[in-house]
Amino acid sequence: MVSIDVEGAHGSQPALRCDVRPERERVRVIAEGELDFASADTLRSCVDELLEVGFGQVVIDVTALSFVDSSGFRLLNELTERALSHGQTVTVRHPSPGLERLAELLHDFGHLDVETEFNS
Repeated sequence: MVSIDVEGAHGSQPALRCDVRPERERVRVIAEGELDFASADTLRSCVDELLEVGFGQVVIDVTALSFVDSSGFRLLNELTERALSHGQTVTVRHPSPGLERLAELLHDFGHLDVETEFNS
Protein backbone atom coordinates (compact mmCIF):
# COMPACT_ATOMS: atom_id res chain seq x y z
CA MET A 1 0.00 0.00 0.00
CA VAL A 2 1.23 3.48 -0.92
CA SER A 3 -0.10 6.65 0.77
CA ILE A 4 -0.08 10.18 -0.60
CA ASP A 5 -1.07 13.09 1.66
CA VAL A 6 -1.75 16.76 1.02
CA GLU A 7 -1.75 19.04 4.05
CA GLY A 8 -4.92 20.87 4.96
CA ALA A 9 -5.20 24.63 4.95
CA HIS A 10 -3.86 24.87 8.50
CA GLY A 11 -1.32 22.06 8.21
CA SER A 12 -2.94 20.06 10.99
CA GLN A 13 -4.42 17.14 9.09
CA PRO A 14 -4.13 16.07 5.48
CA ALA A 15 -6.89 17.58 3.34
CA LEU A 16 -6.75 14.50 1.11
CA ARG A 17 -5.07 11.15 1.61
CA CYS A 18 -4.87 8.56 -1.17
CA ASP A 19 -4.02 4.97 -0.28
CA VAL A 20 -3.18 2.82 -3.30
CA ARG A 21 -3.95 -0.90 -3.04
CA PRO A 22 -3.15 -3.09 -6.03
CA GLU A 23 -5.53 -6.02 -6.46
CA ARG A 24 -5.43 -8.86 -8.95
CA GLU A 25 -6.92 -7.22 -12.03
CA ARG A 26 -7.27 -3.66 -10.84
CA VAL A 27 -5.93 -1.08 -8.43
CA ARG A 28 -7.99 0.58 -5.73
CA VAL A 29 -7.40 4.16 -4.62
CA ILE A 30 -8.97 4.91 -1.25
CA ALA A 31 -9.53 8.65 -1.03
CA GLU A 32 -9.93 10.06 2.47
CA GLY A 33 -10.60 13.63 3.55
CA GLU A 34 -11.68 16.47 1.29
CA LEU A 35 -11.69 16.47 -2.50
CA ASP A 36 -11.84 20.08 -3.62
CA PHE A 37 -10.04 22.62 -5.79
CA ALA A 38 -7.02 22.66 -3.46
CA SER A 39 -6.57 18.87 -3.31
CA ALA A 40 -7.80 17.72 -6.73
CA ASP A 41 -4.30 17.63 -8.24
CA THR A 42 -3.29 14.99 -5.70
CA LEU A 43 -5.96 12.55 -6.86
CA ARG A 44 -5.41 13.49 -10.50
CA SER A 45 -1.67 12.76 -10.27
CA CYS A 46 -2.22 9.50 -8.43
CA VAL A 47 -4.79 8.13 -10.90
CA ASP A 48 -2.92 9.41 -13.97
CA GLU A 49 0.24 7.63 -12.84
CA LEU A 50 -1.63 4.36 -12.27
CA LEU A 51 -3.21 4.53 -15.72
CA GLU A 52 0.13 5.44 -17.34
CA VAL A 53 1.89 2.40 -15.84
CA GLY A 54 -0.74 0.15 -17.37
CA PHE A 55 -3.51 -0.57 -14.88
CA GLY A 56 -6.60 -1.16 -16.99
CA GLN A 57 -9.04 -0.57 -14.17
CA VAL A 58 -8.75 1.98 -11.37
CA VAL A 59 -11.38 1.98 -8.63
CA ILE A 60 -11.61 5.20 -6.61
CA ASP A 61 -13.24 4.37 -3.28
CA VAL A 62 -14.79 7.61 -2.00
CA THR A 63 -16.39 6.14 1.13
CA ALA A 64 -14.05 8.11 3.41
CA LEU A 65 -14.38 11.47 1.68
CA SER A 66 -15.91 13.99 4.06
CA PHE A 67 -16.37 16.69 1.42
CA VAL A 68 -16.47 16.97 -2.38
CA ASP A 69 -16.97 20.27 -4.17
CA SER A 70 -17.76 20.84 -7.84
CA SER A 71 -14.02 20.79 -8.71
CA GLY A 72 -13.70 17.32 -7.19
CA PHE A 73 -16.81 16.15 -8.99
CA ARG A 74 -15.51 17.47 -12.32
CA LEU A 75 -12.21 15.71 -11.69
CA LEU A 76 -13.95 12.35 -11.21
CA ASN A 77 -15.72 12.85 -14.54
CA GLU A 78 -12.49 13.96 -16.24
CA LEU A 79 -10.57 10.91 -15.00
CA THR A 80 -13.35 8.61 -16.19
CA GLU A 81 -13.48 10.19 -19.65
CA ARG A 82 -9.69 10.15 -20.05
CA ALA A 83 -9.48 6.48 -19.07
CA LEU A 84 -12.27 5.54 -21.47
CA SER A 85 -10.51 7.31 -24.33
CA HIS A 86 -7.51 4.98 -23.77
CA GLY A 87 -9.49 1.75 -23.34
CA GLN A 88 -9.22 1.80 -19.55
CA THR A 89 -11.81 2.30 -16.83
CA VAL A 90 -12.17 4.39 -13.71
CA THR A 91 -14.95 3.41 -11.33
CA VAL A 92 -16.15 5.50 -8.40
CA ARG A 93 -17.07 3.24 -5.49
CA HIS A 94 -19.50 4.07 -2.68
CA PRO A 95 -20.45 7.70 -3.37
CA SER A 96 -21.90 9.42 -0.31
CA PRO A 97 -25.42 10.85 -0.29
CA GLY A 98 -23.76 14.28 -0.50
CA LEU A 99 -21.88 13.33 -3.67
CA GLU A 100 -25.06 11.84 -5.13
CA ARG A 101 -26.87 15.09 -4.28
CA LEU A 102 -24.13 17.11 -6.00
CA ALA A 103 -24.62 14.94 -9.07
CA GLU A 104 -28.33 15.68 -8.98
CA LEU A 105 -27.67 19.41 -8.71
CA LEU A 106 -25.30 19.18 -11.67
CA HIS A 107 -27.97 17.10 -13.46
CA ASP A 108 -26.17 13.76 -13.68
CA PHE A 109 -23.11 11.67 -12.96
CA GLY A 110 -21.79 12.45 -16.45
CA HIS A 111 -19.67 9.53 -17.61
CA LEU A 112 -18.97 8.20 -14.14
CA ASP A 113 -19.05 4.47 -13.66
CA VAL A 114 -20.52 4.29 -10.14
CA GLU A 115 -20.44 1.22 -7.91
CA THR A 116 -22.69 1.49 -4.88
CA GLU A 117 -22.57 -2.04 -3.45
CA PHE A 118 -20.54 -2.53 -0.26
CA ASN A 119 -19.87 -6.23 -0.78
CA SER A 120 -16.27 -5.90 -2.04
